[in-house]
Amino acid sequence: MKERIGKICDNRIVIGAVIVLVAVATAFAASNNPLSVGRIGRDSSIFHYVARVMKDGGMPYLDKFDHKGPLVYLIDVLGLSINEKIGVWIMELCFILIALIYSYKLATLFGAGKKTAIVSSLVCSFALAYYFEGGNQVEEYACTCILVSLYIFAKYFIKKSVRWYDLLLCGITCAMVCLLRINMAALWVVMCIGVLVDCIRNKKTKQLLLYLAWFLAGMAVVTLPVIIWLVNGGAWKAFLEDYFLFNFKYSSDEERASFGMFLQALIGFCRGIPVILGAVFLFHYALDRKRMFEWLCVAALAFSLITMCISGQSYGHYGMVLCPLITCAFAMALGEITSKEPGKEVLVTIGEKEKKYRIIVIKVIVLTALLFVISRNRPAVATEFETGLLDIAQVIKENTAEDDRIIVCGNRDCVYLQAERKAASLYSYQDPIAAVDEEIKNRFIRDVRSLDAAVIVVSTTGTWHREVKDTLEAHYVLVKNVNGTEIYRRK
Repeated sequence: MKERIGKICDNRIVIGAVIVLVAVATAFAASNNPLSVGRIGRDSSIFHYVARVMKDGGMPYLDKFDHKGPLVYLIDVLGLSINEKIGVWIMELCFILIALIYSYKLATLFGAGKKTAIVSSLVCSFALAYYFEGGNQVEEYACTCILVSLYIFAKYFIKKSVRWYDLLLCGITCAMVCLLRINMAALWVVMCIGVLVDCIRNKKTKQLLLYLAWFLAGMAVVTLPVIIWLVNGGAWKAFLEDYFLFNFKYSSDEERASFGMFLQALIGFCRGIPVILGAVFLFHYALDRKRMFEWLCVAALAFSLITMCISGQSYGHYGMVLCPLITCAFAMALGEITSKEPGKEVLVTIGEKEKKYRIIVIKVIVLTALLFVISRNRPAVATEFETGLLDIAQVIKENTAEDDRIIVCGNRDCVYLQAERKAASLYSYQDPIAAVDEEIKNRFIRDVRSLDAAVIVVSTTGTWHREVKDTLEAHYVLVKNVNGTEIYRRK
C-alpha cells in the first residue's frame, strides 16, 4: 500500500495537478480574481486603463502617461482580449503557474525528490502571497522571468552545461524584465558577471562569445518588435521621456529618494521574515559548499534589495522580485534533505544521516509553516471600493454621455474603468508624478482649465482640491459628495 501511494505521488500527472492547484490558489490572492470581478488595486487600475486606451487605438506614453515599461500594458491588452472581466487574471495565473513549475525544477536540480520538490513550489507561492498587494504588478510578472533565468544559471554553474535554447530563453526573460522596469534586472547583472569570470578563469573564450550571441539574440526577439511598434505608433520619443528620463527623476528626487528614505526602505525589507530566512539559507550554503553559484545568489539578493529600494519607497509588492532567490534558498535545503545533489556524497552512517536529515526536515517544515502564517496575515489590499467607487461611477454615468471625457484628481484610474469614461488629460492620475515633476503638475492644471472635462472628480482632503478650486467655482457645479469625494459637472 505504501509503495502504491509512493508511485502515485511520483506520477507526473499528479505532481502537475498539485502545482496547478497551488497556482490557482495563489492567483486568487489577486484583487481582480473571478470571485471579486472589478475589485482592482491602484497600480493595476492604471495598467488596465492604459490597456483600454491601446485597445481603442491609442498608444502608451503618447496618449496616456505612465512610467512603467510597455510589456505590462501588452500583457493587460492580451488579457482584455481573452476576456474583459477575468482575462488579466488568467494572464496572472499563467505567469504564476510558470513560476511554480520552475520553482519545482529548481529543487529537482539541487537533488530534491519529486515529492519533496513540491515544497519548493509551495514556498514560492507563500512568498508571492506575502508580497502580492493585489496582483497585476510589474514585479509579479518579473518574478516569473527571474525564476526562469535563475534556473538556467543554476544549470550552468551546477551541471556545467547549457543548451542554445537555454541561453535564448535567458535573453528573452532578461529583455522582458527590462521592458517591465529596468531596476529589477539585478539577477542578470550579477550572474552574467559570474559567467564572465568563470569563462575567463577556465579559458572558455569561444563558449563565452557563443553564450553572448544567443543571449543577445534572445533579447532582440523581445525588444526589436516592441521598438518597431513604438516607432510606428509615434510613441518612441514619449517612451524615452517617460520610461527613462522621468524614472531617473523619480529615483533621484531629493525628498522621495533621499539616502534616509533609501535606508528606511532597505531596513524595512531586510526585516521581513522571507528575506531573513532566504538570506540565512543562502549564506549557510555559500559558506558550506564554497561554490561560485551560492555566492552569486547572495550577491544577487543584496543587489536586488539595493536596486528595488533606490527610489526610497517601500511598497510591499516590490518584494516579489526577491521571491526567486528566497525560493532558491529553500530549494537548496530540499535538495540536501534527499541527498541527491550533484557532486555531493551521501553519508554512510545511517544513524547520523537520519538524525541530520530529520533536523533539516523539521527546520524546513517549521520555516515553511512560518511563511504560510505570515502570508495569511499580510496587510490588507486597499481598493477604491472602500471609498464608494460604485456610487461615484454611477453619478458620473448619470451626468455624462458615453463619449464625454472626465478628470479624476489624485491616483484613482479605477474610476475611469468603473464609469467607462476616458480621461480628458494625458495625466489620468497625478499622484505622485506631479510631485516629482513640476512640469507635469502645470500641464495637468492647464488641462483642467481647458474645460474639456464634462465631470471632475476630486477628494475634499487632497491637495488637488485647492489647486483646481478656482476652475471648479467658475465653471462647474457640485453634483454629489460621496464619502469625501466630490463630483462636479460642467455648467
